[in-house]
Amino acid sequence: MAITPDGKTAFVANPLSATVSTIDVKTRTKHPTDIAVGSVPIGAAVTPDGKTLFVVNGGSGTVSTIDVKTRAKNPNDIAVGSLPTQVAITPDGKTAFVTNGGSGTVSTIDVKTRTNHFTGIALGQGVAITPDGKTAFVGGVESVSTIDVKTGTKHPGDIAVGPFEGAGVTITPDGKTALVTNGLGSVSTIDVKTRTKNPTDIPVGAAPDLGGGHAVSPVTGTNNPRDQGARS
Repeated sequence: MAITPDGKTAFVANPLSATVSTIDVKTRTKHPTDIAVGSVPIGAAVTPDGKTLFVVNGGSGTVSTIDVKTRAKNPNDIAVGSLPTQVAITPDGKTAFVTNGGSGTVSTIDVKTRTNHFTGIALGQGVAITPDGKTAFVGGVESVSTIDVKTGTKHPGDIAVGPFEGAGVTITPDGKTALVTNGLGSVSTIDVKTRTKNPTDIPVGAAPDLGGGHAVSPVTGTNNPRDQGARS
């Protein structure tokens, strides 16, 4: 799910019907017509200017873009890697990061030109970008990698997290902490500046949020359903 920056519209990816639904947040009403996209749409994110929705199609290995105002999909989808899972857009709105779960890589898309650049970086599932736009955190199998957004280079040392897969990643609004969901029932927290994980993970329910559909409240740091880069 993704919500426009003005908080008026929610976009929900529907994997089984290969569509995206739009909901008026204030009235809680769904638009009668869903938007057809690629096969098995999973992740979604809205550009910071609120103009474009990026939808990751896990089944077709593509990304669809939709004009938020007109609800019109660009007829040409953007090819990425195998089984793409999540998407995050830099705060300046210039670059979209897409994690490709099948090929274990990260693609970067120029938002303006809709051009895909394969980074060649072997990584995992979830992705989140720090508020200052400098660093992308990417969750993998029991580890988190960090990428310098400007140079596109990966830090040589990955950060070990909890057991199973660190698929869901979220950064707190102040940019100080990254939270990572671990498949066997815990959440790891990482100090963004030092890249140090807190030695004590937080126990939660079984198989937590492997789709990355979680968020942090901008005020209190508690759970909040409004997450731009969350997967539905």
